[in-house]
Amino acid sequence: MSALLRARLSAFLAGVAVAGVFGVYQLRGDVAEGQEKLLEQTKKYASRLEQRVADLEAAVARLQKS
Repeated sequence: MSALLRARLSAFLAGVAVAGVFGVYQLRGDVAEGQEKLLEQTKKYASRLEQRVADLEAAVARLQKS
């Protein structure tokens, strides 16, 4: 293998490695952001559900009194 081919191949592999590191870093950030958004939505839906259950329990209690 000629020295020029080895130099080009090593430069290419170094570029792939650097791009891979940046890609993994970006992916990690995107996953963390997505997880935060999902957690926020889950908390919001859970609080709505708790309110709905409380309203239904109050309605049942009113019906039982009647």
